[in-house]
Amino acid sequence: MSITKRRKSSSFIVFLNDLLARSRDAPLCFYIYASSSYIDYESHPIIDALVPHSHRWEEATIECTYNTVNALHRIKGRIRRLRTLSLTLHVSVDPEDLSIDDPEDLVIDLFEEAPQLRQVSVVGLYTNHVALPWSQLTQYEEGTVNRGALNQVLMHAVDLKTLEIEAQASYYATVAVTTLPHLVSLSLKLWAIDADQIIDSLTLPAVRHIKIGPYHENLVPHLTALITRSPEPCLLQKLTYRTATSVSQDGELAKLLQLTPGLVELDIAMPSHFDLFDLVMLRLGGHVLLIHSSIEEITGKERTLRDIALSRCEKPTSRFGWDEDAGLGRRLRTFRLLFDDDESCFGAQSSLNGWINGWEHTSGEAQLLHSWREMLQTELHELEREEPSPKRALSFPRRLNRLLELIGKYEPGKVVNIYMSKLHLLLRQLGKLHPTDIPGDRKYHFRARADNILNQWAPLIRADLVNMRWALKGWRTLVYVPTDDGLRADPEVGMVYGLADEMKVGDLRWADQL
Repeated sequence: MSITKRRKSSSFIVFLNDLLARSRDAPLCFYIYASSSYIDYESHPIIDALVPHSHRWEEATIECTYNTVNALHRIKGRIRRLRTLSLTLHVSVDPEDLSIDDPEDLVIDLFEEAPQLRQVSVVGLYTNHVALPWSQLTQYEEGTVNRGALNQVLMHAVDLKTLEIEAQASYYATVAVTTLPHLVSLSLKLWAIDADQIIDSLTLPAVRHIKIGPYHENLVPHLTALITRSPEPCLLQKLTYRTATSVSQDGELAKLLQLTPGLVELDIAMPSHFDLFDLVMLRLGGHVLLIHSSIEEITGKERTLRDIALSRCEKPTSRFGWDEDAGLGRRLRTFRLLFDDDESCFGAQSSLNGWINGWEHTSGEAQLLHSWREMLQTELHELEREEPSPKRALSFPRRLNRLLELIGKYEPGKVVNIYMSKLHLLLRQLGKLHPTDIPGDRKYHFRARADNILNQWAPLIRADLVNMRWALKGWRTLVYVPTDDGLRADPEVGMVYGLADEMKVGDLRWADQL
């Protein structure tokens, strides 16, 4: 429900009150949004309707200014059933309202008496002034651009299982040294803050997931010390961190991973050549390995990355092998490389698959396929324009028809020229479009003709499939596909044209700011 200067219609308020009355004692879950232009109303019909039922609140999501919070003062001591709270606090646009400076006398204590409250998310300025029943919380998430509540958490929230902090400025003077005996998941996304100071203050005997970044200093020794402080066996299953690798010392990553025998997933920035070699020889790193890289960092490390893939992803061979029963490491279920953009991703795929070595970019075939790719890309972009040129729109079917006629009559001689042109990817995209998205498709059968061209090229592609080891997954990641993977039985599913990505966009972009 939105709270603005414009009052809700009387019919809506009547409907809301009637709905609340009919629901009797049922738990209430709601979302209130008050924009930054809503400055200082001690009352509002929506608030007046909800407050008398605060004893029924179970899940509350409130996004408002600090002055709007004051309108909820009547709920204090009456939210006995509240279990989940999401609070986003904005500063009012009123110049007489709160400033950016930390107001020492500001206290928001409406939610301090909530005996069932377990999960809390607080975002905004002055989050350290939100009083909460810390000792009973099991999940706390915070996003702030100034001083936050981390010290209150460390000193009082001893039953936490999940802690997530995102901060963008000065956070605290000192950090309380503490043990969080039940914490399972720790996530720190920090700018201009000493993440190592936070890590050094913690002992986490039950932690299973750690996620830290972006950070420009070397965190590996601090993570190693954190794990060493915890009793054996180490329970860590997933480790994600983004730091500048240039400051790390060779061998530090191996020392860290030797302390985490139960690690299932490792997600890191591109390590040094030495540490990559350790991943081959010591077979460290769990079942899933995700490395964030750039095309520049890949250059010169192609052979080492291939050796990791052969030794950790393939079945044992005479050269490489793993044996979990003998304690020699575990087979990687996923080996994935993440890049900042799709061009870098494709460049790395070309290099790791060896296409660059066999590609003669000045040859007639390479230039021809490349020119057709650019022409087809221009036509597909025309479809995406909100207001295409009327003249070009009318001639679009004829242009695309002529282009597909040229492509359909040609028989490529080298599969590497197809790959490097990326023409096959655009033809696949054309074939997947909805018929109503392509003017003239009913007459010229553009989608079917694109599929037919790819079918003509299929024997050439299948014959070379054994040489393709790295496939596109999503829009900017590569994944290694072992020779015994079922994907190779039907290359059109994704080996050649790209695999669907199960990772969320937010996970992929999590540390883009580094």
